[in-house]
Amino acid sequence: RWRLHALLARWTGELCHFHEAALAWPEAPGALAALGCAQGRAGRPAEAVSHLRAAVEADPFDLEAARALFHGLSE
Repeated sequence: RWRLHALLARWTGELCHFHEAALAWPEAPGALAALGCAQGRAGRPAEAVSHLRAAVEADPFDLEAARALFHGLSE
């Protein structure tokens, strides 16, 4: 289920698929980072910060997630 929604999220860019992928595998920092980045691109920085913070705590070497978290916190 996670893989299906991750692929659909990549192909369509729809926020609901990013959310479903993160729900299907909440321990995956990549899924949380992708959801947070998608929410940030959708103009929802307040919602993105919690997912990005969890992603950065789980994988502190994910530079894209760290940058997105910094950007979300600054907004």
